[in-house]
Amino acid sequence: MAKFVFSMESMLRLKTRIEEQKEQEFAKALKKLYEEQEVLQKMNVDKEFAIKKLKGDIGIKITPIEFGRLNRYIEFMKEKMEIQKTVIIKAEKFVEEKRLNLIEATKERKMLDKLKERKFEEYIDEEKKKEQKVVDEIVSYKYSEA
Repeated sequence: MAKFVFSMESMLRLKTRIEEQKEQEFAKALKKLYEEQEVLQKMNVDKEFAIKKLKGDIGIKITPIEFGRLNRYIEFMKEKMEIQKTVIIKAEKFVEEKRLNLIEATKERKMLDKLKERKFEEYIDEEKKKEQKVVDEIVSYKYSEA
C-alpha cells in the first residue's frame, strides 16, 4: 500500500499557521478590551468614593475648599469616563474585526481539512479496489489451474 500524500498539505499547514496567528490576535484584542473595561471600572469606583465623601457618607467632615476640590474631581472623572467609554467602543469594534478574521481563517482551514479527508477516503477506496483486483486475479489464476 502506497503512502497517502495530500497535494495541498503545504497550503493546509499555512492555513493552520494563519489561523493560529488570528487566534493570537483575537486573544490580544480581547485582553486589551478587558483591560480598558477594568480602567473604566476603577474610574467609576474612584468617582463613587469621591461622591460618598462629598455627601458625608464616610463620616469625614469636609471643608468648603475640599468640597470644591471634590466637585471638580467628580466632574473630571465623568469626563475621563466618557473618553474611556469611547476607547472601549473602539476596542470592542477591534475585537469584532479580529473575531471575524479568525472565523474566516478557520473556515479556510476547515475547508482544506475536509478536502484532505475526502482525498484520503478516495485514496482508501482506490487501495481497496487495487487489493480486490489482486485478490480476484489470484482467485482467477487458481481457478484456471484447477
